[in-house]
Amino acid sequence: MGDVVVSVLLFVHFLGLAVLIGGLMVQATPSLETGRLLVIAGAAVQLATGIGLLAILMADANHIKATVKFVVAAAVLAVALIRRAKAFNRTAWLTTIGLTVANVGIAVFW
Repeated sequence: MGDVVVSVLLFVHFLGLAVLIGGLMVQATPSLETGRLLVIAGAAVQLATGIGLLAILMADANHIKATVKFVVAAAVLAVALIRRAKAFNRTAWLTTIGLTVANVGIAVFW
């Protein structure tokens, strides 16, 4: 049962990543409301499923890595929420995509 739950959470976690990066790609073009909503939704899904995965895998988790990933994911969501009312400027866009890519790198290489 636990393996199924972990697999489902991991699957949804990756879908959240796809939505987040897709929303950021939309933001690279002129301001579109949909892109901002996708970034917020993807970041929220990433954060929630990451917490769920950590809760299930707590005994086997690298807690320092999990903390770093949580802080980076929370920062991505914070930038997305701060910019929700207006288009991402270049700094916000670069910050958000940089943090997102860094978080994927932490997950893969740490």
